[in-house]
Amino acid sequence: MTVDLRASSASLRLKHDLGKYVRLSAPDAPEADVEELRRRLVSDLAETRRTPEATRSAAELFDAWNADEGPLFEEDEVLRSLREEISEAIEAMRPLLPRLGSASREELLRLDALSRAVASGCAALHRETARRVV
Repeated sequence: MTVDLRASSASLRLKHDLGKYVRLSAPDAPEADVEELRRRLVSDLAETRRTPEATRSAAELFDAWNADEGPLFEEDEVLRSLREEISEAIEAMRPLLPRLGSASREELLRLDALSRAVASGCAALHRETARRVV
């Protein structure tokens, strides 16, 4: 199935605005020091988009994108599934984000793994969408 340019543009925005920034300062392997790991996850996940006007978390960025552009991916089963995988990772992340300041190392490592899933999901959605552009 082919998709129009709007879906490709939407997936590129998600890949850049969310997929890139949830792993922006992430090393190849999680930090050994718990507080370093926590600081990085706060920056990448709780403060994903910082502007003078507001700070938005990864979940907030995805919610806004999904409300506006998620419907572009409803008609195609593969693209819908890829978007849902990102959504599932965000939903798993959501209850941990407010507790970042007190999260255990295991919870922080879970968030790190979820950020990988979000980043790779965003890249996969864009790759697949771009491949199908009319």
